[in-house]
Amino acid sequence: MLENLTPRQQLFLKYFITHPELNITSMELAQLAHVTTRTVKTDMKELYEIFEKHGAELYSKRGEGYQLFIKNQKLFSAIQDIYRTNEHSFTAIPRNHQERTNYIIRKMLTVDYPITINEFAEELYVSSNTIKNDMRVVRDILQNYHLQIDVSMNEGIVIKGEEMQKRRCVNDFFFQRSNTNFFVQDHALLSSEQNQKEVRFIREALLHVLNQHAIRFSDLSIQNMVVHIIIMIRRCSFYQYVTLPEAVITEFLESTSYKAACDLKKMIDEQFEIILPKAELVYLAMHFQSKAILMDNPSQLEQGDIEELLYNIYKRINQRFHLSFFLDQELTSFLKLHIPPMVKRLKTGLFMRNPLLYETLRRYPYAVSVGLEAVDEIEKCFQVTMDENEFAYLVLYFNLAISKKRKRNKKRIILICGHGRPEMILTLNQLNEKFGTEIAEIKTIDVFELETFTFQKNDILVTTIPIPVELEIPVIYVQEHISDYFSEISDILDRPGELHQDLTMYLPERLFVKQLDVTGKQACLLSLEAVLASEIGEREAKKFMAGCRFDLAEIGNDIILLHSLYDVKDPFVAYVRAAAPIAWNRQYIKTIIITSLNHIRDRETTEYLFEMISRWCEDKEYVQKIYANPNYQNLIESLKSV
Repeated sequence: MLENLTPRQQLFLKYFITHPELNITSMELAQLAHVTTRTVKTDMKELYEIFEKHGAELYSKRGEGYQLFIKNQKLFSAIQDIYRTNEHSFTAIPRNHQERTNYIIRKMLTVDYPITINEFAEELYVSSNTIKNDMRVVRDILQNYHLQIDVSMNEGIVIKGEEMQKRRCVNDFFFQRSNTNFFVQDHALLSSEQNQKEVRFIREALLHVLNQHAIRFSDLSIQNMVVHIIIMIRRCSFYQYVTLPEAVITEFLESTSYKAACDLKKMIDEQFEIILPKAELVYLAMHFQSKAILMDNPSQLEQGDIEELLYNIYKRINQRFHLSFFLDQELTSFLKLHIPPMVKRLKTGLFMRNPLLYETLRRYPYAVSVGLEAVDEIEKCFQVTMDENEFAYLVLYFNLAISKKRKRNKKRIILICGHGRPEMILTLNQLNEKFGTEIAEIKTIDVFELETFTFQKNDILVTTIPIPVELEIPVIYVQEHISDYFSEISDILDRPGELHQDLTMYLPERLFVKQLDVTGKQACLLSLEAVLASEIGEREAKKFMAGCRFDLAEIGNDIILLHSLYDVKDPFVAYVRAAAPIAWNRQYIKTIIITSLNHIRDRETTEYLFEMISRWCEDKEYVQKIYANPNYQNLIESLKSV
């Protein structure tokens, strides 16, 4: 398989595919890969065989070098397709610690034999000690999947653990590690003509079975299910089977999802030469049940249990955040529908992928803080561990409920119009038509009233003439048509109230750490606790860190945002810059932001601070600029300007 070649061989392979008409000498290839000509000649032996199988021949002539001649374009197109789809996926030689750890994990998931430390070192052009250091991080990452590394000095290294967890890891490292949505048929791993046929067949078979059994999937779930079926077929072809307790198998045997799995198996058997034991059919059935929008299998959770759970969740949120959701029928209906199948997914380990995972956790940090209360209750009630994908869906529900409450505290628009009554009446009507349902009122004043007029903290001033005084509220100076400024007004209306205190009061310079020089997650956590202890005391710091959910803290853009179930007396925000990337759960992180804002009496200020942090984290340019040049004053200014 092409993906099993070493990075160096893949580099040479790419060169010949993209430059088939050119000659290249051993010396030039050696310079390209920073190796000796003898090493190049050894690699060429495998490439000869690969090209021969794909309708091409690699010629070598003394003094002229190597040149590729294509004899069968149809066969050769299969190998070309991989690099046209994603030319960097398999040819880039890992250049740093982060890239090496990803490569090592992908390699061990792909092959079915042990690999020694020395073999990895030779492939990646580093020392064996470097690989041993990388393995510590690999071990930490795999622990997130409940997988372990089994090291034998004689035989090499293999991944040990349950097959279901290995498949989840394969899914994450080969298909899900992208910031953009993907279609499985576009994936580089599956871009050959033969693989494309297989993907199309699997998709059509899946759609047929879903329709036959009246099972509804979202488009995203169809894509993910196709991926899981492909992974299952590949793993089963190497006799890597899922094992399940007999009680779980028995539970599914009479279900619609199991019948659908059996029908899908019949279609797969006709196309692929694999054996699917009963446990694999139940594994498919579990996927059907976990991804279905509606199934005819009733939840085992009693209605009374859910109502009691929601009461306890709402009670905790009300006590801590002074937010009452007891009468929010929409939120209650959403959670009653969502929680039972979610609990089932958490128990089986087949989580519902969230394509907006990091975007959700990054954009709605206040809802994240609220949602953690619900997570704690759900985990205690059902003895499960929350997954970050599932958590992000809960955050969306709570953010919707919080947004509705925010709209009830409507803002006023204060209008100054300096071009006569007709224009004022026209502007009033336009503002009222556009924002009448979103604001408390529109009040008109003259410019000379500015110094005596009593503004409220959530007012917005819209003026058609320059004003001579500085105000603490947002001011929109309309120079053309008022409609040209509707988006700017909407943006302000959607924000929580402005921050009236100095930002440095919450983020003092002593909580700005411009270089945390640690290696590894655990060392990082100990250092973060020491940073907080210097500000709030050792005892409070321990309580705060004990209340943090480090597994739900990644928000993308190389950032983690830490919330705690424990509130310290004095609200604060801390910024910590890691000296080097730290392997967290699924990603490497460079920036750590810690928040404890719930003891701010004014909820609007709390929301505004979270909104400010969210907008800053969303802007990669701000994040990278401060990381590259860590300066406290620059951070404060960039936070204020977002």
